[in-house]
Amino acid sequence: MKYLPVILFFALMLVVGFLREKIPDWKAGGSAKRKQASSVPAAAKAPALHIIKGLSGEEQKKEEAQKDAPVPAPVVKKYEPATAPSESNAAPETKEAPEPGDAPEPKEAPQPKEKPQPSPNEQKWAALAALHKLTKATPFQSQDWKDFWSETFPTLPEEIKPQVYYEGCLLQADVGVSGMHFGANPYAPFSFLGYPTDNDEWFGVAFRINPACFGSRNVTLYYTDQDICYGRIPWKSETPFKYPPYWDGTWTGMKETILKYSSGIGDIAICSKYTERQQEDRPLTYIRFRLDASKIKRTVELSCKEVSTDSFGGYTLVIPRIGEYNCALGEIICGDLVPLLNDSYCLK
Repeated sequence: MKYLPVILFFALMLVVGFLREKIPDWKAGGSAKRKQASSVPAAAKAPALHIIKGLSGEEQKKEEAQKDAPVPAPVVKKYEPATAPSESNAAPETKEAPEPGDAPEPKEAPQPKEKPQPSPNEQKWAALAALHKLTKATPFQSQDWKDFWSETFPTLPEEIKPQVYYEGCLLQADVGVSGMHFGANPYAPFSFLGYPTDNDEWFGVAFRINPACFGSRNVTLYYTDQDICYGRIPWKSETPFKYPPYWDGTWTGMKETILKYSSGIGDIAICSKYTERQQEDRPLTYIRFRLDASKIKRTVELSCKEVSTDSFGGYTLVIPRIGEYNCALGEIICGDLVPLLNDSYCLK
C-alpha cells in the first residue's frame, strides 16, 4: 500500500504515452473512411439506410418528403384587449362605390405648340408690302385690290388699320360717294362728318380728320375744290342763292369762318401754287392747315345740334360752301399736293 501511489503514477504515464502514439493513427484512419463514404453515390446509400432502419419503400418516400417539406412559420397570436369586440360580433366592412366626381380625370394629350403670332408691327409691314404689290395692276379694276379691302383689311389689328388705310390712300386716293354721305370712316384720313348749320340754314361741309393715320408727324394738310382751285371766291354777297354761306365773301372771312366752326385746326393760310398745266395768271389755289390739339373744342355744331368732339376724335374741318362741286383733301409732301380723298357734293 505504501508504493501504490507511485505505481499508479507510472501506470498513468504509460497510458498517456500510448495515447500519444495511437491518436494520430486513429485520426488518419477516420478521415480516410469519411472520404470513402463521401465517394459512395446517394443511390447506394439508400438501400443501406433502408436496411438499417427496416423501412419499406413507401415509408422511406414519406419520410424523405417530410424532410424536404418547408417548415411552417410559427403562428403568433395577436394580443387583443378585453374591451375590443370580437371578430364574430364586428360588423362587416362595406366599401362605398366612388362617386363620379371622385374618379381621376383622364390626362389630356399634350397639345402641339402653336406658332407665335406676328406682332401688329409685323402685320402692318406685311399688309403694306401686299398693297404695293397690288399697284402693278390698276387698283380699282383689280379684283385682288378689292379682295384686300374686303377680306384682308378687316382681319388686321385695330391699332394698325388707320396707318394701312393711309398707305392705301397714298397709292390710290379714296373716292367719295357723290352725295350719298351717311357717316365718317373710322380708318380714313379724311371722311364726311356732317353738315354744319347756322340758324337752320345749310352753309358747308364738315370733314372728320383721323390723326392716327399720320402717326406722330406734324403734317401739313390742304383742301381745295373746283372753284377755289382757280382762285375764285365762290358766292360773294351778290350770290343769287337763297341761303348763302355766312361769311363776307373774302379769303380773310373764309379763314375766320373755318376757325369758328372747326375743331383742332390751326395755322390756316390761303396759298397759291403754279403748275405746268396752269398759266401764271391762274395758279392753283388751296387752303393749307395743320392739326392743333390745343384748339380742340368741347362741342361743334352739326345739324343744328351741339355735338361732343369726343364722339369723333376731336378734329374736324368745316368749309363754308354751297352748290354743286368736286373737292379734294390731302397732304403736302415735299411741296406736292398729294390727294387722299376726292369727293363731290351737291348743296342746293
